[in-house]
Amino acid sequence: MRPETTPMAMVTRPHVIEFIQREIPPLSCDEVLLDVGACAICGSDLHLYHDRHPFVSLPSAIGHEISGTVIETGEEVKRFKAGDSVVVEPVITCGRCEACLKGMYHLCEDISFHYRKGQGGFTRYFVARERWLHPVPAGVDLDLASLAEPLAVVIHAIDRAGIKAGDSVCIYGDGPIGLLLTAALSETLTDRVFVVGHRENRLELAREMGAALTLNSYTASPGEIRKRILEEPGGKGAAAAFEAVGKRDALQDILPLLAKGGTLVLLGLHPNTPVPVDVNLIIQGELTIKGSQGYCWDFPEALRLLKASQGRLRPLITHTFPLARLQEAFELLSQREEKTAKIIIHPA
Repeated sequence: MRPETTPMAMVTRPHVIEFIQREIPPLSCDEVLLDVGACAICGSDLHLYHDRHPFVSLPSAIGHEISGTVIETGEEVKRFKAGDSVVVEPVITCGRCEACLKGMYHLCEDISFHYRKGQGGFTRYFVARERWLHPVPAGVDLDLASLAEPLAVVIHAIDRAGIKAGDSVCIYGDGPIGLLLTAALSETLTDRVFVVGHRENRLELAREMGAALTLNSYTASPGEIRKRILEEPGGKGAAAAFEAVGKRDALQDILPLLAKGGTLVLLGLHPNTPVPVDVNLIIQGELTIKGSQGYCWDFPEALRLLKASQGRLRPLITHTFPLARLQEAFELLSQREEKTAKIIIHPA
């Protein structure tokens, strides 16, 4: 029998998660109803939990890294049938602005996400349009498949960086995005990945995922980190770097790590405060700074890489929780001394 409602998590005020009963509407002709198998906690979910999201105010639904099983389809859906395993690309775009018409939907003038429109992924049943669903490759389970969304973010950022095979790369940040960057770059492009972070357990994970060098920013000064990276073969600094931490002073620390002509890609979600940069360093080194917004046609490559790199990526999942213990999962992830990376929530 078709469910009429589903419990859905919302952050109603800072550090408080509550469940509401959300009605499941009749499907439009191009929509699909999913039985959610796994939903991973994202850094932006944590920003919402702590009421520090720069673009979203509380109360808000949460959760968008979703994998699941098709249980019902609209009458015009052709690509999927009941029983198929899929992941959700959770964007909502207008389809009419210049960026959308050029195929650059990640730059849509009115881009949004399901959780910002009231439908979060920490729920049992989820409705999505067929065009935003992607099939899970055979042999990939739903827990691992829930990493497709952040991995698509990473693949888009790597493309923005213009990295060549064998380039030296510095990743500033040891959170899930930094670790996924490490795994993706090590798997596809280079064995010269340097990771700067501050949690020893995550730096250890970075080494498991292919990092050639890890440095702890809590025990080494920016000058010491720069000296160590310049001691690596070539001695000219990193050809590319990624800011994947969203800390105000990170740019000041990263720019001196770049080789002349290098590129810095910004992924971290920053609070709405000015960020200081050394403009002369950018000019004299002819450095390039690029933003990286989400993903655009990157999910198929993310899923291909997931299938090819399951052994490398599996250690990123450190905990799983049932939906009823979602508050506990967020509290655990918020405790910096805990050995956490990616936490997966199972609604069923």
